[in-house]
Amino acid sequence: MQRGFTLAEILIAVFILSILMATILGTFTGIISSAREAETRSELYQTGRALMDLITTDIRCLYPTSLEGGKRFFRGSAELLEGETSSSMSFVTTNALTMGKVRNPFLSEVTYRLTNDPDGPGRILWRRSQSPAVPPYDEGGRTVPVCRAVERFQLEFIYKDARKKDLIDVFPEAVVVRIELRMEGHREAFVTMARPMISIEEAPDEDRPSSPSG
Repeated sequence: MQRGFTLAEILIAVFILSILMATILGTFTGIISSAREAETRSELYQTGRALMDLITTDIRCLYPTSLEGGKRFFRGSAELLEGETSSSMSFVTTNALTMGKVRNPFLSEVTYRLTNDPDGPGRILWRRSQSPAVPPYDEGGRTVPVCRAVERFQLEFIYKDARKKDLIDVFPEAVVVRIELRMEGHREAFVTMARPMISIEEAPDEDRPSSPSG
């Protein structure tokens, strides 16, 4: 005579199987979560490095452009964004970006500014570019979003061994760039200093904003 399983034995087996499945599922979920977190942090780092490379290259390639009255075209300002200090910056650079398949042969007047995203809760760092760079500056050109994950954008302008939040109509000796990115609850901060390749002493008096950059 064959003997079957009792109800108690079946319940015990189901209970043990449930514990095993919960353990396996928890481990699998943890692995997926860790992989996603690592992927997000990697994407944050790569985005931050690419963004910093673009900004610092623009600064290193700053082209000394003169205005009337012996002033220089460089405008760095502190701004308030929802009660927090942010920054903006405008200048002429020889950094030649690609226009489609063609390299831009002209100087570019660029502006960086952080604004709230009109379509969401985040913030957008914008880069306005006008090529060739011709007066009046701070007008015209094309404005494009360079990053939609920027939480903070702060600049310090080094001039005569002093750090300034605002620097108008003179060229900086260096610019300290601070950026904080946020993506899916993760934050990453980036800080660097960029120096123009042409020093203040080498800046020409002539204004040649439309000369090719080579």
